[in-house]
Amino acid sequence: MADLELIRRLVQVGDFDTAVESLEKIVLEEPQNLEAWRMLADAYQDEKEKVRCLRQILILSPQDEAATQRLEEMEAEQAHPYEAALGGLRGGSQEDGDYLALSEPPKKAKANAIARGKDLVAGFLEDDKKFIALVAALVVLIIVTVIGML
Repeated sequence: MADLELIRRLVQVGDFDTAVESLEKIVLEEPQNLEAWRMLADAYQDEKEKVRCLRQILILSPQDEAATQRLEEMEAEQAHPYEAALGGLRGGSQEDGDYLALSEPPKKAKANAIARGKDLVAGFLEDDKKFIALVAALVVLIIVTVIGML
């Protein structure tokens, strides 16, 4: 534990390279050491390495809320520049729901997409005439395709 205190001080004074080197040795010897993985995530300046450490923390402790939150924030920050570009291309806004929310955490984005899809299907099925017309058009398309193959 004394090693971790010394390394914590190295991180505080900005000696990240020495801290990373020492922490990598510790996690190599003690791969289950959550505190060392947390400190390593803090010490790394490279985003990919931070993500690697956070994922390792979640492998060891799947319910770790701090690691989950940091990982989601990092993913949101990485997606942020694209969100503005896609929002502009699609001409939509967050309020009207016509945009791709890349900054949402993956689980939340998936749930929102599923909910929007269910709303679209429910709205479409409410109008039976459109549904019947679509099924009829698909049947005709299938028949024409099959006849064309003969």
